[in-house]
Amino acid sequence: MQVTEHLVRCKLIVFFFVHLTVNAQQIPVEYIDSLMIRGTGLIITQQYDSAFSIFKSIDEKYEDNPIGKIYLAGTLITQAFEEGTEFKTEIIDSLLNDAIYESEILLDTDDENIWNLYYAGLAKGFKAYYKALNENFIDAFIEGFTALSLFSQCLEINNNFAEAQVAVGTYLYWRSEKSEFLSWLPFVRDDMDKSIKMLADAFHRARYNNLIAAYSLFWIYISKEDYKSASGVCEKILELYPASRLFRHIYAKSLKLYKVDSAVNHLIKLRDEYEKAGLRNRKIQIMLELAELYFTNKNYKSAIENCDGILNLTINDKTQQDRFRKAGDLKNKALRFISNN
Repeated sequence: MQVTEHLVRCKLIVFFFVHLTVNAQQIPVEYIDSLMIRGTGLIITQQYDSAFSIFKSIDEKYEDNPIGKIYLAGTLITQAFEEGTEFKTEIIDSLLNDAIYESEILLDTDDENIWNLYYAGLAKGFKAYYKALNENFIDAFIEGFTALSLFSQCLEINNNFAEAQVAVGTYLYWRSEKSEFLSWLPFVRDDMDKSIKMLADAFHRARYNNLIAAYSLFWIYISKEDYKSASGVCEKILELYPASRLFRHIYAKSLKLYKVDSAVNHLIKLRDEYEKAGLRNRKIQIMLELAELYFTNKNYKSAIENCDGILNLTINDKTQQDRFRKAGDLKNKALRFISNN
């Protein structure tokens, strides 16, 4: 199911952290804080090389602080996710493993320091999300539970620590979505309502994590079929970052059921941008979404045109083959509807 796929993958955008409020908690090293704000702003606008350079400079200047390595890994994960390209697995694994090691050293030095706990939780959290992306859900739950414990300790020290609230809220939501098959076990419960409350509150206060709060809230609203609230979340982000392909894409998804023409226009613009950027996988994905949207709204001719656009391409990998097959099936359905009317 397409929505379920996105529900899993949305957790992997935890590295989109941008400042929206002036009263939020701030990392106690001004140099790191200022560069993180700059770097994450570059990530959300697809300037990945520049973002990587900024986080690299943090890592080089503060070798004992894991935050640089965490965001370096996050930049690579985000870029591959958003562009639909292969993950640089060895580099990402190395960065996250080193970040976990460094965070454990900090905890050995002072395990009551809220930022040491946060760094350790963030490193473990990234590891969990990356494992989930690769569909290693058991290990992801284990790593995620450890991260949850560390973030919960942050909240015990300061229950208004918004960065930890976003992380806990996102994990609870993710656990509720992905543990349906374990719902008969006594330790698995539905934390969706608690997750919504935490994320909605932290979205307005978090300095670094507000975009993951927004992204998670979006998919919660989609799962509840509250499409207008989902659109509203995106609109707030797009006012600040109109170039964000990620939020423009999910915004189009939320418009499909009540503003079809607007959804189509957004998808066409994204298709053209991905084509110009040479990002073939994403272009094919958008074309298939357009075909499905046209088909649902009985515009069979336009559905067939987009299917043909996919079928006329040379298919290179498994993901493209799957979409190629779906395009062929959808075209045949559209042709049958045309012939029967």
